[in-house]
Amino acid sequence: MAQENLLINQVLIESKYGNRSFNLILGDLLQDDGQLLVLNVYEEDGAPDGDFMPFIEQHKNNEKPLIFLRNGGIITFINAQQPILVVYSKLQEGIPISPTMYDEFIQSIFSAVLRLELEGKQFNTIALPVIFRKGIGAIYEDAANTLISYAAKWLKQSQFTKSIRYYVYLKDDMPVWDAALNTALGRMIIDLSEHGELQQIRRVVLSEIERFSKQHVAYQDTLIPIRDALERPQMTVEVIAAFTRKLAETLCVELTGDAHATFDANIFTLIQQKIHSQLFIQRLYLVKAFGNSSIHRATTENYPIQTTIDDLKILLIILLQLIKDFPKENLIKKVEVETPNIL
Repeated sequence: MAQENLLINQVLIESKYGNRSFNLILGDLLQDDGQLLVLNVYEEDGAPDGDFMPFIEQHKNNEKPLIFLRNGGIITFINAQQPILVVYSKLQEGIPISPTMYDEFIQSIFSAVLRLELEGKQFNTIALPVIFRKGIGAIYEDAANTLISYAAKWLKQSQFTKSIRYYVYLKDDMPVWDAALNTALGRMIIDLSEHGELQQIRRVVLSEIERFSKQHVAYQDTLIPIRDALERPQMTVEVIAAFTRKLAETLCVELTGDAHATFDANIFTLIQQKIHSQLFIQRLYLVKAFGNSSIHRATTENYPIQTTIDDLKILLIILLQLIKDFPKENLIKKVEVETPNIL
């Protein structure tokens, strides 16, 4: 049975065309429903080799060269029903790759995408695997930083690409890539074993998540990543903030009925309706403030002020209340459990 694709981490990138996103996903790239797949190929005994070759062989009609690589490899484009960019690397699987070589490959991939866009192709989404997974074991953090840098640059300049999805296939690899991404972004990690009050709040939030309807879209794409982050011994503050903002955006859409409006526009609509408390509106603005510095591509120079433990406590309490703010039909019957009085 194929594993379900799960969103694990997210970075938002602001562009003049609107917000774009870089998503870290646990799952199978070949199940992606997006508009452009990027597949990397190794070489063995002078012939293309690797896990993706059977899939590529099924779609090799209309393949054309795009970019010639410095090491003799080539990037081609297959104009299939789901278009494919193929990186014929000339590398042997498992051979270590230097940060410089990895940078050249990633830069060439986005150069190929640029050429396709200049030719009139439009790709709303681009999906990649862990490029050369077995050769980058010693440079995970460098690789994550390289990917984020080129992805952010492309998402800022492309008129059409709204999302880049980065797939990790093996579950055991996910913590490594999640940590590498968070390190590359300078995100704050909290050891919950050192903070008893945070553990208490976390238990209450997890209990409320379990009450939420499993059929609601917010449960699958937002609350599951929050639950997974809260269940780890070490909590990534910015991941919690990012998905809490996403939950707030979903709540606003549910309350206004306008899925096309921006977060700010929907908050303004709720203010105009005058049926929600000032405290509720303040919670939305607080989540927006937390989320802005957490999910947007940033450097420590851009955001010198780090989140504090007290900020995290406030964020978790707001998260708990946001879950409760959803219309009651989205909550399953409450299981009577004794929870700490934290509000």
